[in-house]
Amino acid sequence: MAASDVWNLPLSNSLQPCHITDFTHLPDDIVNNLSPDQKYLYQICVAVIDGIVPETLQCSKIRNLCHSRWLTLANRIMRIYVSLETSSKYYETIIYLVKYIVGVYYKTFAAIKYKPSLADGPLHLHNQIKYIKSEFDGDELVLLLESVQNNCTFAHPENLIIAMMCSDNIDAMRQAINIISSIRKFPLDSFEARQFILPKVKTRAPHYNEMCHINLLKR
Repeated sequence: MAASDVWNLPLSNSLQPCHITDFTHLPDDIVNNLSPDQKYLYQICVAVIDGIVPETLQCSKIRNLCHSRWLTLANRIMRIYVSLETSSKYYETIIYLVKYIVGVYYKTFAAIKYKPSLADGPLHLHNQIKYIKSEFDGDELVLLLESVQNNCTFAHPENLIIAMMCSDNIDAMRQAINIISSIRKFPLDSFEARQFILPKVKTRAPHYNEMCHINLLKR
């Protein structure tokens, strides 16, 4: 279904607003600089939040499905949702996906648009975990956190150090400097090339620099 011309589907007669906490409305200057796919995602997320789909958006064509780009799939799922009646056998599955797209995927995307720096990567990952925990529970939460664990590059101590060095928080900067200074005390010939191994993410960490054992860099 997602690969078909979903823009030809009639709108649902039972479309209800999707209640998502802390939805971020982008300013016009950012929206105007989005790619067509990105702009469509933003506009249809707003439509689902409001429960009203503008006529221009209803007929907007979506680019071909590409499995290497989650964005085209997300856009198509959102368009299917606004055409789906609550009595459909697919409704419960689709609403689960929509809640993830609007409440996690889009919010992370919007945050990255505001702060696209490499140094902000750990913060975005930490916030993504918070988004997931605010919208899901039970088996759904476990499944999504497992996905985070499999894609947690920005929780690696090296990336946490970069974020802390660029932070406005003086204590975080000092902690990063102390770790770097302690590493530099070891003679260069005592080091071997390290494998970049994904760390075990602490999903209950109150701050991004506590998502993993940062002192692992000293070993």
